Amino acid sequence: MSYGHRDDKTIRNRNARANYANTRVVRLMREAEENGNWSKITTRDVFSLSNVAKRTQLIERFGIETILEDLNAQIVDTDEIDGRKYELLRFIFPTPRNGRTIPATYLKMINPSTAETCVEGVPNNATNDWNIREITMNTVKQALAWRDGDPTQQYIVPVALT
Repeated sequence: MSYGHRDDKTIRNRNARANYANTRVVRLMREAEENGNWSKITTRDVFSLSNVAKRTQLIERFGIETILEDLNAQIVDTDEIDGRKYELLRFIFPTPRNGRTIPATYLKMINPSTAETCVEGVPNNATNDWNIREITMNTVKQALAWRDGDPTQQYIVPVALT
């Protein structure tokens, strides 16, 4: 794939903005760890971090429920499979790209081993193109089928083998 000069410049600018935001939040976290004042960091700053360990640290500090509440996450669908509750959530991704907002779709579940609430990003649609704004991912079962790599989106509940 060949990129033109304009595309290259756009990519460099986008990466520079992301790096600036990441560096800013890492600096604020370092300052907060030193002085105990976390008031300069918001729940939306979680999405600026590229380092998973730093992102996890902020998620643990705020709590995933608080982050989702601050994002005005809407429940699109709920389901219970094998006694486990799932929710499909949608919110507007907090960092606009190219000046446009992006809908984000996430699957929320409880990890049965640790009892922790987990959220996992899923595409807004079944084409696996994360940049398409068309939303066709509307059920928990569609999200689970996508996660399992099933292009038909017909989720099949796993059977425990003994």
